[in-house]
Amino acid sequence: MNQNKKQKPAKVITIILFVALIICGLITLSGLLLEKTALNPAFYHKLTDDPALHEHIRGLLWQALTGQEEQPDDSAVYSAFRSAFDEQWLTDQLDLAVDRVLGFVRGNENSLIVNIDIKDRKGIFRQELLLLAKDP
Repeated sequence: MNQNKKQKPAKVITIILFVALIICGLITLSGLLLEKTALNPAFYHKLTDDPALHEHIRGLLWQALTGQEEQPDDSAVYSAFRSAFDEQWLTDQLDLAVDRVLGFVRGNENSLIVNIDIKDRKGIFRQELLLLAKDP
């Protein structure tokens, strides 16, 4: 009976250590999964190639610059807007934003600031509009 009392705490300690080992393994595994997905820039860079995302962002830009809720798909003005804010430029800006956000989340940056300069793109849009005005 004395031996049973000595074995009982040993079994409890063994079970506690086993559970702790499993929990540590799960935490390590979730950290590895996070590194491959949520903390991996390549995961988001694949998402930034989505044309639907480009159209959504282009719609937000259109609304911010023109004050119009809906963008006219067949308009020559909207066509000029689309050529100024093209797919490559949108992808580059999204990739830059992703890199900055992930740098902040990882602790590489002390503050989160994402600035997107559209001054040059507004200039391109203006030039496209001037070309439209010159063509009869």
